[in-house]
Amino acid sequence: MKPAEISSFAPAKGAAGNLVNIIGKNFGEDSLLATVSFNGKQAPRIISYADTLITAEVPSGSTTGKISFSPASFVIGNKGYVAGGGEECWAYDPATDNWTKQAFIRNIIAGRAFAINNKGYFLTGAGGGGSTNSNYLNKEVWEFTPGN
Repeated sequence: MKPAEISSFAPAKGAAGNLVNIIGKNFGEDSLLATVSFNGKQAPRIISYADTLITAEVPSGSTTGKISFSPASFVIGNKGYVAGGGEECWAYDPATDNWTKQAFIRNIIAGRAFAINNKGYFLTGAGGGGSTNSNYLNKEVWEFTPGN
């Protein structure tokens, strides 16, 4: 697994509600637990999502600044865990500079992740099964135990 990279975006300026194309690589093939932010404010909708192109809506109240893409992630012990790029979870070991595919994770949009007591938790967000329908809210929590 390679880290996601944003290379450009268009248009260069826009108001709330406008759509922005974010061009790059290694975004994955669907928006599992990923968020797009405009200067720290999360996009209200991801319109389309592909490995090299994301189209997202500019949130109200956003200002000029950094555009970022963030998959759900957490740290347990000396490894970082990242969900994204499909129904996958990956572990990164900085000691060996190696990525290892982990257990299946459900395909959810705009969720969050955290770790407590050596277990990771993915809280589901809006949509499901590749849907970007923000009116459909999931109420699921998935527990992840490294090595299982």
